[in-house]
Amino acid sequence: MPCAPLREATHSLVADEHPANQFVQIILRIAPGRSAAEQRAILQTVYDAAEGVARSALDEGRCALRADLIQSDPDFAIHETTLP
Repeated sequence: MPCAPLREATHSLVADEHPANQFVQIILRIAPGRSAAEQRAILQTVYDAAEGVARSALDEGRCALRADLIQSDPDFAIHETTLP
């Protein structure tokens, strides 16, 4: 499944501000039209890939990993594009 380039935060802060804590949050936004099972499979695939990358930090402790999938609602979106 092709993916857009990853964006990286240049500044971040974990809620308790402890410098050793790490938190990774992934938010997937998709267009309507996929079943709940398809959405869950997409979310699980992305989470599994991230978990593989973050496994050493998770094993060391002081790390949290979260992935959320949000379905866009075209009735509450404003969009303009010049893409072909």
